[in-house]
Amino acid sequence: MRSGVTKKRRKRVLIEWRPILWILLLGNIAFGLSYSRVTRLTRISVEGATQGDQGRLKEILGSMHDVPCLRINPRNIEALALDHPAVRTVELTRNIFGSGRLKVVYRTPVAERFGRPGEALSADGMLYRAIEVPEGLPKIQMPNDYPTPSLALAGGWRGESVAWLAQEASALSGNGDVRIGFARKGTMTLYLGGGKVELGGPTRLERKMEVLRTRLNRDPGELQRVESLVLTDPESPVFVRRPEQPSDSAESTP
Repeated sequence: MRSGVTKKRRKRVLIEWRPILWILLLGNIAFGLSYSRVTRLTRISVEGATQGDQGRLKEILGSMHDVPCLRINPRNIEALALDHPAVRTVELTRNIFGSGRLKVVYRTPVAERFGRPGEALSADGMLYRAIEVPEGLPKIQMPNDYPTPSLALAGGWRGESVAWLAQEASALSGNGDVRIGFARKGTMTLYLGGGKVELGGPTRLERKMEVLRTRLNRDPGELQRVESLVLTDPESPVFVRRPEQPSDSAESTP
């Protein structure tokens, strides 16, 4: 007697081998490239490095020599290259044909700290230890107990304002000497050639320099004839006479 229960036919599962084989092939290629000496870095160029930083960068890049391309972590190399306050950005690129390139961009020094050779002020207001400092930069004179160059500046001094002032004063003086005296309370004195300008705090600094520029264009020798020009209020400039000049020590200027 035939049983009333019929067996359910099991549905055959078809395995799609093609994508699996492709995945295995690509994985095998990636593994091979990761360890193959064919892709090892043998040529590494450096773009933008200063002469004084060549040795440090060469030592860092030496760790990549003969290492297969895909086994190099560019972020680690970039972090090592960035480990100097003078370096602003770093970018490492490499390919499987054995070539790599390290591009280095440094901070731009706009002033040098007076009495501290090698300490510079960058265009973005950071005081740092520079690798190379061009000659003829304005000098920044500040208290000796100020923070070390590797630290961001704090306190009353606004680094970006002083950096801007250094660039403006340098353009105004031509090839003359420029020095910016900075007091802990935040006031600034600009020494331009043989002249002295009391600027006060960093507020309205653009207006103060605009007034100074206008006066010097009209009378280039004005600062050499007075003890100082006071521009703490740019709308009411005052000059202080030299001791040997007539009795009125300070007068408003037109």
